[in-house]
Amino acid sequence: MTRLAKLIPVLWIPAAVAAEPVQVVLWQLRPLGMEPDATSRLEQMLRSELGKVPGYKLLEKASTEAHLEAFEKAGCGTELECICHYARPTGARKLVTGVIGALGRDFTVDLKLVDLDSCREERRINEALTGREDLLIGAIRAALYKLAAPGLYAGALKIEVAAKGARVSLDGRQVGITPLGGPIQGLRPGRHRLEIELPGASKFSELVPVRFQQVTVIKVDLVRSTVVGLEYKKQTERKSTAVREEKLVTRMSPRVAAAGWSSLAVAAAALVSGGICTWRMKALENQLESAAKNNQLGPYHQDTITRGRRWAFGANLSWGVAAAAAVLGGALLLGDVLFDPGNGRVEGVGLVPMVGTAAAGLSLGGEF
Repeated sequence: MTRLAKLIPVLWIPAAVAAEPVQVVLWQLRPLGMEPDATSRLEQMLRSELGKVPGYKLLEKASTEAHLEAFEKAGCGTELECICHYARPTGARKLVTGVIGALGRDFTVDLKLVDLDSCREERRINEALTGREDLLIGAIRAALYKLAAPGLYAGALKIEVAAKGARVSLDGRQVGITPLGGPIQGLRPGRHRLEIELPGASKFSELVPVRFQQVTVIKVDLVRSTVVGLEYKKQTERKSTAVREEKLVTRMSPRVAAAGWSSLAVAAAALVSGGICTWRMKALENQLESAAKNNQLGPYHQDTITRGRRWAFGANLSWGVAAAAAVLGGALLLGDVLFDPGNGRVEGVGLVPMVGTAAAGLSLGGEF
């Protein structure tokens, strides 16, 4: 028991050491194509966001100025050994340095994380950022997480489905059965393939977006196999608080796309039928014209006239069906494309295609 009591303080030492944040220094960044004022502002953004990355403690600029001045006087440029030589006396264990460039509204940040003990480059990122300087904070934060804490560069996905017992898979891996206990954490920002299967319902399959340090809340209607709601909430340590709610997004059911293609297939079949009917009608019409020229037209041609009228009716009906099916199919497919929340083009609350063939002013077929 006494031996165990003596071991307890020793066992706590590594845990305490591991909990200590790693001291990091932001070294001089080399500007390319940037005015001094813009360089200073962008470097200040980097300094502010680097100081917020968990697990790191950023050294204050005042405590590193003397070492930076000595480094500049040495004139050794970008040589890593020289940088490490002048940065080690700051007491930092890690160093962030690199190049920032600008061309108009486009910025490029090329940063590297250096271990000062071994003077080796641990990680490097190159990010292209676009937008006003005041809108770059989020992008810079994401870039620094990729560099200094890639394991924390993540978002979450919360799935809301009214049905119980549905199997949920993400990127081909089953994550649970509805209702899920909470958001799916630790997801790499970007698009992920979400699949939901419920016996008796159509399989839902959609690419859903995951954002850095945000919870994507997606609402799915399994009856129509479609997304009916999408919003983003900011991740916090204790809970997720809504910061921005998107418009309600209703994606048309996959059945709509299937109906669109089916309508186009019907239109194609009707065109073929109309062509055959027109050809047969013209053949009978030529027979009657030939008989009339030879003064051989008589009562016995009544059957030919009757059959010609039937073929004419069939042609007109086929052309009408083809026109209506083509308009309907085109409208359904166009709506399915425009109202897809994954393509980022249009967000809305639904689409009801209205088709009227009479208003189109379309006249196809023949008269016998």
